[in-house]
Amino acid sequence: MRDPDDLGEWFNALAARDASRRDLPQAPLETVRYGDDPDQCFDLWASRATGSYREIVIGIHGGYFLQEYDSSLHTAMSRQLAGDGFAVVNLEYRRGIKGREATLADLDLALDRVLELYHPSTVTVFGHSAGGYLAEIMASRPEIDLAVLLAPVSDLAEASRENWDEGGIAQWLGARPEEDLAIYADAALTSNISGHARRVIIHGSEDTAVAVSQSRSLSAALERAGIPHDYLELPGEGHYGYLDPREPAFETLRSALRM
Repeated sequence: MRDPDDLGEWFNALAARDASRRDLPQAPLETVRYGDDPDQCFDLWASRATGSYREIVIGIHGGYFLQEYDSSLHTAMSRQLAGDGFAVVNLEYRRGIKGREATLADLDLALDRVLELYHPSTVTVFGHSAGGYLAEIMASRPEIDLAVLLAPVSDLAEASRENWDEGGIAQWLGARPEEDLAIYADAALTSNISGHARRVIIHGSEDTAVAVSQSRSLSAALERAGIPHDYLELPGEGHYGYLDPREPAFETLRSALRM
């Protein structure tokens, strides 16, 4: 799927189609709070209720860290994956002017809460766009076994300079690259690679929101760090197909989660 001309219209149509489905779970099993801020919460989507799950899949939404983009971006994905038999945590987190430190703290708080509640034997994390950046950060935790990064933003400075992000990265970090490049160097994924989790990077060759070169560079950095990973470049694919369960890009995600 190539990137839509009218993104808002595309998102609205996706939400309407998803809401009309009756073959999948109609609502999350539960919504869990892991802090006092309204954004410190997650939804658990699963086809069966149980006190524990052998495997938990944590999904982290994108939106260039802007406040207006929330976890509803992953509702259709989460509902479909639950119908496929996965237990999916659709994670919300503090973002926007609340800043990077708050967001990264939420990754730890949320993961700790997931482990406490569901006692999984394996944990997978996936993230799209800015969520791919956060999924790579979460992959440094020893409890994470697999991280699937969907068109991840790995070079925040480039994304900000190229104005792909509606100003979201500068708001999140507190400065533009030309104002404080050190902040961007510290936040770069290539400066934060660690952990034992296997990574799968998936990126479309026709992505207009995050350049495919970012994932090529991240793959090279993982190679240098000795992190086991696969890099899948999808010919003709744009940025948003992963979010729609009808699209081939989503099927690539589902296959990666089953590896």
